[in-house]
Amino acid sequence: MGALGLDLSDGYRSLRLIVRRQQFPDAELDWDRDALDATVEVETIHFRGSFETTVWGHELSNLRSLLQALLDQPGHDVVASFEFRDVALEANFRSRRRGAFIVEMALRPNPADSERLAFDLSLNSVQLTNWIEGLNRLLSRFPPAIPTNYIPTQEISRADPPG
Repeated sequence: MGALGLDLSDGYRSLRLIVRRQQFPDAELDWDRDALDATVEVETIHFRGSFETTVWGHELSNLRSLLQALLDQPGHDVVASFEFRDVALEANFRSRRRGAFIVEMALRPNPADSERLAFDLSLNSVQLTNWIEGLNRLLSRFPPAIPTNYIPTQEISRADPPG
């Protein structure tokens, strides 16, 4: 089977997560079986590049839960954060009452390095729903080996009212 990609774009900037394979599909430990080889590709007005990293199936499942929780609060200004274990990708989400989402992305190609590539994406609820559907496809191909009961209630909070 080929790689599966997960695309997020706002017309000016794009992020693509391509999951190629399980690193250790026959490993004894769940943690090792959960590891996935991935490539992160990014393109903005100012830079373009890609790097390889490891993501875990349960992280993708947790991200899907967080995105769904954001969509489940229409009409509210809310904020939430997500970070992959190796800190290759960090995302801060802000939703607005009219359905717009601002995603502040920070990519760190080398976890040992503090240098980050930062950019924002402006999205709507349809684009976020498409990302959730892409995560569902990834998770059906690469089901998490580590069970998760992640409920992002504490990670999502009301945004400060405009001052």
